[in-house]
Amino acid sequence: MRKIFLVTDYNCNNACISCAKRLDEQGRLTLDQLIGRLDAVKPKKEDFIEISGGEPTLRQDLLELFHHIKTAYGSNLILLSNGRRFKDSSFAESIKATGIDRVMTTFYGAEPALHDAITARPGSFSDTLEGLKNLEELGLPISVKTIILRQNYQQLPEFVDFAYDTFPSAWVSLHGLIMRGQASDNKEAIVARYADVKPFVERSLDRAISRGKNLGVFIIPTCIIDPCYWDHLSVNWKQITNTMVYISPEEMVIGNLDVAQPDYCRDCLVGENCSWAWESAWKEYTALFGTEELSRLTLDQLRCKE
Repeated sequence: MRKIFLVTDYNCNNACISCAKRLDEQGRLTLDQLIGRLDAVKPKKEDFIEISGGEPTLRQDLLELFHHIKTAYGSNLILLSNGRRFKDSSFAESIKATGIDRVMTTFYGAEPALHDAITARPGSFSDTLEGLKNLEELGLPISVKTIILRQNYQQLPEFVDFAYDTFPSAWVSLHGLIMRGQASDNKEAIVARYADVKPFVERSLDRAISRGKNLGVFIIPTCIIDPCYWDHLSVNWKQITNTMVYISPEEMVIGNLDVAQPDYCRDCLVGENCSWAWESAWKEYTALFGTEELSRLTLDQLRCKE
């Protein structure tokens, strides 16, 4: 099983301050180019193809791309989208008809004002809310996530309640920040310290556990979270990135993506199972704040804290 991450283009109807692309970035693969690059890596039925942008739903040829993927390869097909176009119920129905397996969408909080401020697009919260509800009513599996920022980390538990209450069928997750593009340019304003984030992540996990839910947590140093919660952290990054295929308008990378960890972490017993190992997360974070919040874990520490 491989993850094939396909960036179609950079056109978007949001302007998120945390985006991994800059607003002025150009680049677009035609439908023939998209199919050609996919054909080159020979997707299999067990592979997962994740379609991203920009905002892929703005493409006029998206349905054609999805039909090709499902008929030519039969792979699992996941769309990363801000969800706004699904406000049009007929468009939502046409996407479901392609056989797509899941749509993943980001909310930056439970409050419209907070979300709209981060997307820099008034009304984006209500569009996404209506769009995701349309998908859920159609029975299309959805995932709802948030990106942890200085602007929203104190509202993480409320986001978790909002996500589970509003979208009962959704898989919900919290994601650390990838500091590329807009996010890198805005890092002084949007990056929250892990020491500050920790209690709110753990409270969010408590909210999910009390509901019998498995809240996902990604791209956060494992060592800052109480070991009681480690089952919820993403720890399979090394296996995924060894075989991952990354396709964008600029490049195609097959496996061996840079997921190194800080030298400071070398002797930590968590090792390659750390959920933080992404090159545009730890390098940029430690440049801002150093390593003082991190803790190389020993056998004595590998237990739930009282």
